[in-house]
Amino acid sequence: MEELTLLELFNGLKKRLTMIIAFMVVGGLLAFTVSQFFIQPKYEASSTLIIGKSEGYDDKDQNLQYNQVLLNQKLVSTYSEIIKSRAISDKVIKNLQLDFTREKYQEEVKVVNVKDTELISIIVRDNIPERAMDIANETAEIFQENIKPIMDINNVKILDEAVLPEKPVSPRVKINTILGILLGAFISMLIATFLEIFDTTLKSANEIQKKFNLPILGVIPKIKEK
Repeated sequence: MEELTLLELFNGLKKRLTMIIAFMVVGGLLAFTVSQFFIQPKYEASSTLIIGKSEGYDDKDQNLQYNQVLLNQKLVSTYSEIIKSRAISDKVIKNLQLDFTREKYQEEVKVVNVKDTELISIIVRDNIPERAMDIANETAEIFQENIKPIMDINNVKILDEAVLPEKPVSPRVKINTILGILLGAFISMLIATFLEIFDTTLKSANEIQKKFNLPILGVIPKIKEK
């Protein structure tokens, strides 16, 4: 196999430009069609909880205040696990009469700890916007009601209720279409490169002379028809 110079590779890609453009168009159209018509849109709603002061808290004691903040931040991780527990999820499913399993609920509900704060975000993704909002709000309410008997503590408040999402967060049709175009370009250029590398045809008199070490006696010109 002979070495391929960058100029030869560029000329080879240029020669197959139509194929590259065709792959890009097909890739973009395919990604757009799948994203627009075959993937169910997902809507996202979120409610926010804040871990506040415990009962009997003394504002005047600075050491107690600092320790309370540290305790609340540590409790955030524990609360996040409780939110997705069976005790909470089963009640949400029952109250909202959801037609899916606990595993489906735990898959849709994501609990995010806002770093170095006492905030917890309950994020729900569902293909029905109203249901996403209802699950987020119901989860927050049930957790707030049940955390006291579970941990014998009452310091959770709902900071923000979930609102009805107006637009889906996925699929991202524009981004997927652009990725489809780029993927089509990459695949087509890869194919064009391999075709050029394994192309053994002789394209010029210099290539013939170099390959066979023979003198060129004459060249038949290519005459274009008018």
